[in-house]
Amino acid sequence: MMDTRIEATKNIRTRQDFIVFLNELLLEYRANGPEWENNNLENFLSALADCAEGIDGFYANTQPQMNAEEASWKIFADILMSARIYE
Repeated sequence: MMDTRIEATKNIRTRQDFIVFLNELLLEYRANGPEWENNNLENFLSALADCAEGIDGFYANTQPQMNAEEASWKIFADILMSARIYE
């Protein structure tokens, strides 16, 4: 399943693509959440921070043309913060 998710992220170009991806990830969690390595919020957020720190290495190994500094990190942070209280 992990390789499928990595491949799926290569096609994300728009906000709508990202929304579709998040909804698919949610469906995967609902079906297989207990099998995830980081299957609770604390572990997931900790891993998310570690992944953000190491994303350059990930890109070097999987998508060498990507530049992590081009991402809008503020938007990702705003999405995560908003999700805490969004109804």
